[in-house]
Amino acid sequence: GPFFLSLLSTMHPLSLRRRLTLLVSIFFGLVHAFHHRSVGSNSIKNSLSYSTNRIRLESQPVAPKIEDPIRTIDDKEEDDDNDESDVLVDALTFKLAEMEGLWYSDDFYGSHGREWVKVSAKLVGETASSALVAVKVTGDPNVPAGCITYQTKSWPSLGEKVAAEIQVRADPTDPDGFSWLPGELTLIAKNEIRLMCYYNPFARSVGSFFRQNDDESEEGCDDENDGTNLGE
Repeated sequence: GPFFLSLLSTMHPLSLRRRLTLLVSIFFGLVHAFHHRSVGSNSIKNSLSYSTNRIRLESQPVAPKIEDPIRTIDDKEEDDDNDESDVLVDALTFKLAEMEGLWYSDDFYGSHGREWVKVSAKLVGETASSALVAVKVTGDPNVPAGCITYQTKSWPSLGEKVAAEIQVRADPTDPDGFSWLPGELTLIAKNEIRLMCYYNPFARSVGSFFRQNDDESEEGCDDENDGTNLGE
């Protein structure tokens, strides 16, 4: 501005070109210095802004992880189903240990004498409740070995009567002559079962089954029969 003009007016003519060059150099030096100052200031501002934003982000609370509610419910239901299955299996295993095995009766099958049956557990109904089923190990002409001789509708508790059905066949020569008669089973003791069969409202038969002991075996079973009675 005016300062530079007054300075030029007082310069010696011979040194005017040199002094003008010096002034131009000074001017561009000032411009360069101002530019660097502005850039440095912006860098500091940018650095401070980045640090401030980072502090704000780090100081914000982290939202808790939200689980998928549908998946969580499905997993819980699957665990519950597994628990129920385990309970059912454990209960059935305990019942099997109490009842499963070889049993015999000397009086239920009439003149056929002693017959042996294999008692085991089964699941019945929509609720898969436990029940008993007995298969003949030694049979007779009416109901031979390998056939079911009786089964219950539920699991008997000690001293309790439960509904049962007994398989019979009057004619040993009729392959289609098998039928089921109603009856009752009572668990008298852990090693004794009483079975009653109703032929009609006025006729019935009853007999006892005993669980095989260690000193008993199937040897000596009286499987001879004359086939003269109804046979179960």
